[in-house]
This record gives sequence, C-alpha cells and structure tokens, in this order.
Amino acid sequence: MEIYKALQEHFKKAGMSQIAIAEKLGVSKAYINALLSGRQRFGKRQAEIWSETFGLSKSWLLTGEGEMLKDNTSSVQQTEYEIPLLDLDASAGFSMVNASGDNNRRMLTLPKCDGAIPIVGNSMLPTIHDGDIAVFDMVNSPSSIRPDGVYIVQYNDDEGDTHLTVKRVKHSPKGDAYIRLSADNPEYGYEDVHLQSITRVAKVLYTINKLSY
Repeated sequence: MEIYKALQEHFKKAGMSQIAIAEKLGVSKAYINALLSGRQRFGKRQAEIWSETFGLSKSWLLTGEGEMLKDNTSSVQQTEYEIPLLDLDASAGFSMVNASGDNNRRMLTLPKCDGAIPIVGNSMLPTIHDGDIAVFDMVNSPSSIRPDGVYIVQYNDDEGDTHLTVKRVKHSPKGDAYIRLSADNPEYGYEDVHLQSITRVAKVLYTINKLSY
C-alpha cells in the first residue's frame, strides 16, 4: 500500500481527523491534506516530527520500506491511560456553567493527556461538532496561550459569573493583555477576554467524533 493511503487508513482507525492532526502538529490542514493525499512527499525533518509525535517509523515515511510503526506498536495508542471524562460541558456558545460540578462521570482509555470533555453547541463547526469529545492538556498559564490554537477556557466576567467555552484563540485588538475567543462557525461571533479573568485553560489536542463512542 502506498504511504499516503496507509497513513489515511491508520489515522482513520485511530479516530483522528486531518484537523486533529494539524492541531497536534501546529500546522495548517492544507499541509496535512497535501501529505495524506500524496501531493507532497515527506522530507527528513517532517519524518522526524511525525516519528516523534505519532510513533511512526522515520525510515518508512521516507522510503515506504519496513514497518510503519516504530517497534511495531500503534502510533496513536502506543501507551494508553485511564483519562477522566469531565462532567462539565464545555460550551461552544459562551453559555454560563457551574464550574464546581462532579468531574468523575466516567473514564476513557486514551493516549497520555490531562483529560477529556464533551462539547455542547455548534459554534465551532465544522472543526468540532455538538457532542464530540475534546481531548486536552492543561496549560500552566494564560500567557502561554498561542494564537490560532483551539482552547478550552474558563473565565469570570465583570459580574463575577463563570463561563466555560471552547474557542479558537486569536490576537485581540485591545492589546496583549487580552485574547480573542473566536468561533469557527461564521454564524457566531467572538469575545475579547482579559488574561487576568481566566481561571483555567487547556489546549485541545484532538477531538473524538460522537459517532465513534
């Protein structure tokens, strides 16, 4: 099987979309599409990154020879952990939620990460669908947030209400003390949030389609 076809099948079985792969690598979906469609070949540096990130064989990516996976293990599920599926719905529509609920609804078996959370709403379509599960790593500080990534953000508004939302982060015209939480769905808008109002933030690594669980 050609390299790109084998990769398509591999990530399909792992439940990772091209958008999820692009988010994990911090690159564009167009770049991922070019590699997975065979329109672009892997270079040495690209092969190193994919090998380190997904456990794929560097030699196989470059030549197509040998085993696809390092040590013949699954690249996405090479090490699995019991990960908590939080009982808080991360709103995809800036709705207010109670941030002190029970966080132990059930466990998922996933590659190492900090947790997972169900997504409610359609503001992140077509990137994230209502009912999808977002797998995330916690971010140490709001100042570590990088533009164009998708994040789960908990923050307090001027009236002291707590909000939990999943949005794409962009630069805010209000300055470096703010971030803009923007919807991917053009029918929804954005909100500029002061970094000091953010109480918790996590980077979305990838999503699990609601039809696969």
